[in-house]
Amino acid sequence: MNKTELKKKTCPICGLPSKYNYRPFCSDRCSNIDLSRWLGETYAVPVVQLEETGELKLDKLIQDNSILS
Repeated sequence: MNKTELKKKTCPICGLPSKYNYRPFCSDRCSNIDLSRWLGETYAVPVVQLEETGELKLDKLIQDNSILS
């Protein structure tokens, strides 16, 4: 990805055009806001809980619609 393509993208925090030095953000401030959200657990990666046996029950998850939503 070159600098021209990056300028077309917008900052995911404030919506201003992103800057090459802070990509994908527009500034150090927006970068720090994003980091703070991750550290404060505002963002989270979803996980699938395993059954007690340690096996993933795919059929049950599909029926519960857990992985489709």
